[in-house]
Amino acid sequence: MQRQDIYRTHCVSCGARFTDANVWSEVGWIETQVSGLCEACFDSVASLFELIARDEDGNAIDEDSGSSR
Repeated sequence: MQRQDIYRTHCVSCGARFTDANVWSEVGWIETQVSGLCEACFDSVASLFELIARDEDGNAIDEDSGSSR
């Protein structure tokens, strides 16, 4: 049986086709195949994680100790 490569062509979040309009970097193109997200959606998700990783005063939380930096 011959191996068939499967490539994602659309973002799993917004449904847009991957183009230079929503994927800007070489790493972004690789990320489309890893996560299925266009770079615009990936950046939105990453910014949400940054918000979650802050305490109520907006200070970054040290992941190792659980305390603010």
